Amino acid sequence: SLREAVEGWPDDLAAIGALAAFEARRGRSAEARELLDRILKATGPDAAPNKAWARRVLAELTAGRGSYRELEEAIALLHENRGADDKATPEDLELEITLLARRPEPAAWRQAVTLLEELATSQPLTTQQRLMWAQLLEKTDRWEEARNELVTLVAAPKTPPAQIAMLVEKLIEHGEVSTARTWLRRLSQMAPDAAITLALEAKLALVENNRPRAIEFARRLMPGDVVPADNPAQLAAVGKLMEDLGFAKAADKVFEQYAALSGDGILARIEFLGRQGRPDEALDLLDTLWDSMSLERALSMALRVASSQSDDVAAKKAAARVRVRLDKAKRVDPGSLVIRLIDVELASLEGRETEIEGLYRELLADPNLDATQRAIVANNLAFHLAREETIREARTLIDSAIEQLGAIPDLLDTRGLVRLAAGDARGAVEDLREAVLVPSPLKYLHLAAAEQAAGNEEAALAALTKARASGLEVQRLSTSDRERLDRLVKQLDVKDRDEPKDNAAAGNE
Repeated sequence: SLREAVEGWPDDLAAIGALAAFEARRGRSAEARELLDRILKATGPDAAPNKAWARRVLAELTAGRGSYRELEEAIALLHENRGADDKATPEDLELEITLLARRPEPAAWRQAVTLLEELATSQPLTTQQRLMWAQLLEKTDRWEEARNELVTLVAAPKTPPAQIAMLVEKLIEHGEVSTARTWLRRLSQMAPDAAITLALEAKLALVENNRPRAIEFARRLMPGDVVPADNPAQLAAVGKLMEDLGFAKAADKVFEQYAALSGDGILARIEFLGRQGRPDEALDLLDTLWDSMSLERALSMALRVASSQSDDVAAKKAAARVRVRLDKAKRVDPGSLVIRLIDVELASLEGRETEIEGLYRELLADPNLDATQRAIVANNLAFHLAREETIREARTLIDSAIEQLGAIPDLLDTRGLVRLAAGDARGAVEDLREAVLVPSPLKYLHLAAAEQAAGNEEAALAALTKARASGLEVQRLSTSDRERLDRLVKQLDVKDRDEPKDNAAAGNE
């Protein structure tokens, strides 16, 4: 065995490396690290290449722990492999790109793009690397370059239908309807009856305001009376598509079928019912699963159902049901951070905003929090302290959170608000433009406020329009966000109205 080989020849670096790789694949990272450290301490003529390999494996294990600090440690390990010319080998460069591309920080995505460009100067990029490049370009708001790269890729002969479908979907998302139609015709010729082709036909028809055509293709996607027992999860994708297309009744039938086939299907139906403004049905169904799930998971799902209600009365009624469950869970597992965080979020939903700051302070004072948990709580508290009188504490909290977790969009959103409260409109715009690379209605609202404060009225109006178009629900806003919206409406002289999605037409499919 590998272990016997290492014990018999303790200086055999190849055997040690093979055992380290085996332990890493088994998820025994501590054992793998110990073996890799032996390689890194080795001397001799064959040590250098083995050390370079060991650093790559160790870097991947380190980055896999998830924190931003550990990513920095992983990249520092890879940089130790560089020679006097400070140039990385293709193997090290490829791994660094992969580690950066996996991260949630926009800065990491941009760094990965730069390294891909560097790698392309020394060797042709693989198809997967070019796809990664295009996806990163799009994520960093460089759509035209991303589109050109995708078009070049799919224009090649024998392109898989999945790659063409990805291009069509991206073109639809970016409003390039005529170009999307051109490529969809090619996809339809290659795979006319494939589910992805039918789905894209329905999506594009809806964008083109051709509802009869959209319904035609959506119906072809509907499963029959018999669903393959070996793949019920396909119903989830079909149901969500129907919902996204606005065909609520059809989606309801699909999720009902899915729920009848598996536990995952029941969870998917609960979330669907919540999104559709049917919280009582959703929570009733969740009650049937409560004892078979962890408390944290069940409560998280219940909170999502309550939070997804656009009607304030329905949200408060659902929150009251969740409160009963939550208070019991706090007695059962008083040390759970997840349950305590849910408690704070539920307090906000219940309209108890004046208590939230105190609840977060209690959490932050808990000595049992680990570094990641402390950073999450620090960010949440900083968000609530983003006002002039508490700005110094808010800045300290958000800086500590970013140091631990990285400049991820949710934290950049908080820092943007902190900078805005401090009078640094330009810095706030910089952060919030990064934050909306992973968009949400609230982030666009915050960006609109920052753009207006910076004197960029046209950009402020554009961001506010995106906030509303992506589902900003005025009745669900916190007091501070409602005040931001009111100021924007007055300053930009726009009509203040909440525009809930109209599902009335969806009942006629």
